[in-house]
Amino acid sequence: MATVSTMARTISFAGRYDQGARSRTWWTRLAWINPPTVAGLSIVLVIVAAAMVAPAISRYDPTFGDFSQVLAPPSADHFFGTDAFGRDVWTRVLSGYRVSMLVAVSSVFAAVAVGLPLGMLAGFVGGATDNLIMRPLDLLMAFPPILLAVLLIAVFGTGQVVIILALGLIYVPIMARVLRGSVIAVRGEEFVQAATAIGATPIRIMARHVLPNSLGPLIVQASICIGIAILIEASLSFIGLGTQPPDPSLGSMLSEGRDFMRDAPWVIVTPGLAIMAAVLGFNLLGDGLRDALDHNRR
Repeated sequence: MATVSTMARTISFAGRYDQGARSRTWWTRLAWINPPTVAGLSIVLVIVAAAMVAPAISRYDPTFGDFSQVLAPPSADHFFGTDAFGRDVWTRVLSGYRVSMLVAVSSVFAAVAVGLPLGMLAGFVGGATDNLIMRPLDLLMAFPPILLAVLLIAVFGTGQVVIILALGLIYVPIMARVLRGSVIAVRGEEFVQAATAIGATPIRIMARHVLPNSLGPLIVQASICIGIAILIEASLSFIGLGTQPPDPSLGSMLSEGRDFMRDAPWVIVTPGLAIMAAVLGFNLLGDGLRDALDHNRR
């Protein structure tokens, strides 16, 4: 009996050690084996930094229009020109990034906060508990994301808080399902069985063994969902259901500038490229994290 217990403790410790080894090496593999991911991370960091210091690096008010500079082309005073109200496009793009990042990150964080315990419980316990948790979430996943967001906005009104809650609700089933699948795969590992054999409680097993080894796919999914959330927020603002004027939003900038595409293409090209860069950065980052974490797991 003592020998079996000793072997179980050794296997359990090995599982924790393997987890620590992965956490120490994933960044090295990410940086040197997957250069596109480093490019994605660089794009994301530049966008976040620019959004955070937007008021300091631009001398213009994003909501103030100078009617003597209506649709002015790009110049030394206005790097990306001005829009139909004489507002600096560069300043509005930076401010729009702040709105997009706030909505996207907050909604994904809220979805993870709700979906993580649900997915953990469904995957680890299984059986009737799994069905009780996942079937309503499956029903929620049947709704198209944009349609569900529009429905919630129609009921509760527009505003950033409503958009964050709507996107968070959309992402909860995705986060729960991703973590559930990862937990089901990890709970059959030898180190989890060893922890059970030495008498560890289910809560301890979930917290110390299963959850740390199941977070990889969730991290990847969260990164990709941030990019998609930026796109959805821009889409809602484009149709007038997102951030309301005069507050800047990349989607509303596209909507306002579509009437001037021929005479002043910068009013629509600049926010369009800004959205593309943000989504591309998070997608590259998510793909690289997936490759790095899967490589460590093998």
